[in-house]
Amino acid sequence: MIDIRIVGNKETESWLKRQRDTLFAANFNCQFSSMEAPIEATEPPDIWLIDTDGFEMLPLVEVITEMHANGGMASAPIIVVGKSMTTELASEAIAAGARRFLVKPLTSRMLASTCQELGVAHSVMARTVVVLENRQATHELIREHLAVRSIESLQAGSIQAAFDLLREHDPDVIVISHYSDLLSYRKLSELLCFFPESSSLPVIFTTDGITDNKARDLLTLTATNSYFATCDELPGLIHKLTNQQVGRAASGGRIYEILYEREQEHLALNHHAIVSMADSAGQITEVNQRFCDTSQYSAAELLGQNHRVLKSGYHSPDFYKRNR
Repeated sequence: MIDIRIVGNKETESWLKRQRDTLFAANFNCQFSSMEAPIEATEPPDIWLIDTDGFEMLPLVEVITEMHANGGMASAPIIVVGKSMTTELASEAIAAGARRFLVKPLTSRMLASTCQELGVAHSVMARTVVVLENRQATHELIREHLAVRSIESLQAGSIQAAFDLLREHDPDVIVISHYSDLLSYRKLSELLCFFPESSSLPVIFTTDGITDNKARDLLTLTATNSYFATCDELPGLIHKLTNQQVGRAASGGRIYEILYEREQEHLALNHHAIVSMADSAGQITEVNQRFCDTSQYSAAELLGQNHRVLKSGYHSPDFYKRNR
């Protein structure tokens, strides 16, 4: 179970009350702290989650700074969540110690994926599948099979309804069981590969009670993300496929960590040093703000110029030769 301390306002607290059971089912134990009261915790949580929309009066950076001031409370990764964030505020939040920004609406899947990236253990990736099945009794049977392995099933009675669900819910897998639309499996597979919301998802075709014509249709499929299973085999195959996706995300997590570390180093360098870069011809290609403040030139005035533009005329050519 991952302990998460959520900091925000009354709207944040109301959201948590509505989502607490769903989050708990995904192995997240969430507690709320009001932004109007001092942030306190008997023990540091595994994750801090700060709702930026809950800090209309108090700057986000001040909140993070207060957490750092309270003895190790910010030793856990800090995730910022909100409807939007400017690059300026993002830079300040990163400099203060925030690790990620998540866009609302926040879901347990987003949290689980972020925990994987940040190396927080014990997260359980919630699994959701869209099931194309227009027969209610058959879908109920599939739903029961999936529920045993804590997989949520979203029923689509038609191909159009399936694409609507794909756009709304961002599922992990698509299951094709039965539909009345006059479209072959091959044509349906081509449609799924065409749209971005489904092109990268595994597609499982159920084989229970399949006719010879449909079997021949399945044999024409060439997509690499197509799989076949009976209803009994569905839960195991879905877990296998989604675990492979999590494994790929985890292997990429170290890349995110390295990029974050380099970003922190870059911010620290720009904060404390005068930095400029030039190409092989000696023309300035990049300057930081401290360079501009010291030289009294703007970045627009410096870019494309040679560093000779900064010579005061006070020192002789020999001075520059000696200090190369």
